[in-house]
Amino acid sequence: MFADNEMGPAVTGRLLVTETEAAHVLHVSISTFRRDVLGKGYIKPVDLPGGTRRNLYKLETLERLVNEAEERSLAADKA
Repeated sequence: MFADNEMGPAVTGRLLVTETEAAHVLHVSISTFRRDVLGKGYIKPVDLPGGTRRNLYKLETLERLVNEAEERSLAADKA
């Protein structure tokens, strides 16, 4: 999926990441992440038990989003 140096050592091996880390994984700014990724409903924060309010995102979901974008880009290049 990603090399350690692309995600940063703090993200590697974790299941959940913060909003800032998620933006870094997707290679976008935090404002772009909020506006385009969250605003358009591509991903949603994980619901935590006990009504805890913290925006955490599944790393697996972010990786899937990146892979889908790469596949669309490759398909567009072939067309």
